[in-house]
Amino acid sequence: MKVLVCDPISQTGIDFLEQQEGLEVSVLDHCHSEKELLPLVGDVSAMAVRSETKVTKALLEAAPKMKIVGRAGVGVDNIDIEAATQNGVIVMNTPGGNTIATCELTFSMMMALARNIPQAYSSMAGGEWNRKAFKGVELYGKTLGVLGMGRIGGEVARRAVAFGMRVLAFDPYITPSRAKALQVELSSLDDIYAAADFITVHMPLTDETRGMLNKDTFAKMKPSVRLLNCARGSIVEPGQGGLDPGFGRGEGGPFRRRVQREQRLPRGDMRALAGQGFDNAAGRVRCNGSEFALGIAVQRVIGLVAAGGQPQHQSGQQEMSAQSHHASSRGLRPWSSKSDSASATSTGSLRLFG
Repeated sequence: MKVLVCDPISQTGIDFLEQQEGLEVSVLDHCHSEKELLPLVGDVSAMAVRSETKVTKALLEAAPKMKIVGRAGVGVDNIDIEAATQNGVIVMNTPGGNTIATCELTFSMMMALARNIPQAYSSMAGGEWNRKAFKGVELYGKTLGVLGMGRIGGEVARRAVAFGMRVLAFDPYITPSRAKALQVELSSLDDIYAAADFITVHMPLTDETRGMLNKDTFAKMKPSVRLLNCARGSIVEPGQGGLDPGFGRGEGGPFRRRVQREQRLPRGDMRALAGQGFDNAAGRVRCNGSEFALGIAVQRVIGLVAAGGQPQHQSGQQEMSAQSHHASSRGLRPWSSKSDSASATSTGSLRLFG
């Protein structure tokens, strides 16, 4: 059986696959487009991808032997889940592998925004010493709005509480008991927009969340709010006020700042806003053991399924959010939404989501 590794994954995981009897492992040296992949997948039984490779309907239909697509990471918006279900292909991800790495990155970005660290560094590197120009704010006593209280959002909330912040949380899946345990207040989006000094986004990219942060929602926020997005870039609607260099200057307050993650930035979209504290969060899964864990987890289950085995499906804790409400421990998990679980089972496919 042939396994195609399409994106960079831990070499240890690749070594594990190559040691399995009956598996032929091919590792691509760079990300391929759909057109480039089509002639390569005809005899492939399993694919391992990160976020760059797009697993489209055309690719899945061109791979009649395909049994599983393993996503080393959380989001599966680069995989056509419906087409996978229709073709009986198992799709799996690693919802917990990068939780701490992303959480720590988010908090690092929050502190950098609060204390104007990127701007101060650039100023000092340019030979200036202007301390008064970069006066920041304390996190203590400020209000943090967390959009999405899954694994990552929950970890961010824990740290925010430890810093003495008031935490408001929006998540349609979180229960009052879990909110109480995390010491957060369940709130509506509008209440968070109105009250938060900092807002951080930890939601998956879906039809409902795409573009949910836009000119209209920005208008509901404090002029001095600091907005972080270490999730998916498209949650912030492109071309709206949030990408306008003239937008977000609060009266008497700092600029509105956003940490946005885009795999490929449109030219001129955000780089001109570097002075507002923009950065990218591409390093969120490139931290020590998380990269190792992601690769190993994906490769082990691919090896199991490609060899004729079946991964164990575990139902998760009800207290998790849309981002990971059915995933209760680190590792690789099949995704099955409550509304679609029946159709997924009937096609022999386990649908998966971070």
